[in-house]
Amino acid sequence: MNLGIILKTVREVWVVTLIFVVGVALFEGFLTYLIPTYFDEFAGHVLEIKFVRNIITAILGTDVGEKIGPAAMLSFSWVHPILLLTLWGQEIALCTRTPAGEIDRGTIDVLLGLPVSRWQIYISETIIWLGTGLLLVLVAVGAHLTVRSFVAEDMRIPVDRILVVAINLYSLYIAFGGVVWLVSALSDRRGKAMGICFALVLTSMLLNFIITMWEPAKSIQFLSLLDYYRPWQIFQSEAWPMRDILTLATTGLSFWLAGAWVFVRRDVCTV
Repeated sequence: MNLGIILKTVREVWVVTLIFVVGVALFEGFLTYLIPTYFDEFAGHVLEIKFVRNIITAILGTDVGEKIGPAAMLSFSWVHPILLLTLWGQEIALCTRTPAGEIDRGTIDVLLGLPVSRWQIYISETIIWLGTGLLLVLVAVGAHLTVRSFVAEDMRIPVDRILVVAINLYSLYIAFGGVVWLVSALSDRRGKAMGICFALVLTSMLLNFIITMWEPAKSIQFLSLLDYYRPWQIFQSEAWPMRDILTLATTGLSFWLAGAWVFVRRDVCTV
């Protein structure tokens, strides 16, 4: 790692990161208040529609049955596509900066001309990625715990379960971020790298929907990162989802190492 590279990256990304932080805080706080406050009205009318129940089941990634209870609905705020897209969008914007973004701007020669190794650059950028991701998850937890004090006690999820979900969410962040690092390392254009990553996001979400509605698709269920992130099941159980957390963390580390291997060894051409 190199302190100069870290400070340079912080100066370049702090504004964008702040925007994502505010977005996560507002959205998580809004859903944390909205769902418990209007649960009775929502459950009494909207959830009677089979199509709506199917959509919610697909988003939660598991069959919650005919009656969708408070725990299932409260977990909705932790797996809502907007929250996930915010987290993933932040790391796509951050992780495609180096090397794809630097090559695209024609500044990679300046960066590699500094008295630092490629490994130092890669690790320094990684520290910012992991740090900002942790910040986003902590902000989501803080917003949830702050707003939940304004809702009825019987509509509150235990704090220890919230923390388990947060750890699982951070492992999901690491898993997808590792993929982004590899795509960036293989790319010469940032726009192309970002496009590929967003396509992977949409594919993963679409697969998550198809799995819950089409039985044959369950044979490839393991390919979806969202299969290892199920807040509703965490809220329903006292156990830690260690298999899911380790699978996501290992996946992220594997792709991150592959990205490092490519970046350290590849030829760079800005022409």
